[in-house]
Amino acid sequence: CYNWTIKAEAPLVGDVNPGDNNMTDGTVKIKMLGDVNADGVINLSDLVKAAMAFGSVPGSWAWDPQADTLQDDRINISDLVKIAQRFGQRC
Repeated sequence: CYNWTIKAEAPLVGDVNPGDNNMTDGTVKIKMLGDVNADGVINLSDLVKAAMAFGSVPGSWAWDPQADTLQDDRINISDLVKIAQRFGQRC
């Protein structure tokens, strides 16, 4: 949904040229919670993708961290409900 620019600064004590201690480069795209496939819309495809990972935990063959909407290291009915609550949202 949103693009953010990455910037880093490294202030160093005693640095005589602190102007060269920063860098701005690249962008990061932040997607909506529940947009499991990151296509910009929360729809049936997201629910299906999460359902395919249902019951999984990290290390499981079906694990999909994008479907773990509650970020509790397990994909269960609560994750599917969270996606369903946001059904139809788009960016």
